[in-house]
Amino acid sequence: MRTRVDHAADAVYLNLTDRPIKDSKEVADGIVVDCDSEGRIVGIEILDVSERTDDPEVLKQFSFDLPTK
Repeated sequence: MRTRVDHAADAVYLNLTDRPIKDSKEVADGIVVDCDSEGRIVGIEILDVSERTDDPEVLKQFSFDLPTK
């Protein structure tokens, strides 16, 4: 799993797998879920992320990859 913070776009993307994205759907205001050809979730994007936290400055610390098993 990889987590990317795009400060210019004010977005966070959680990439759960390397499978190709076939479809994207906004499941809630500013929350987009990407799925593969079999309907499995491959990623989640959170838009306007600085507005969704009590401390937007903490986002400046993040841009990292989590270890894979």
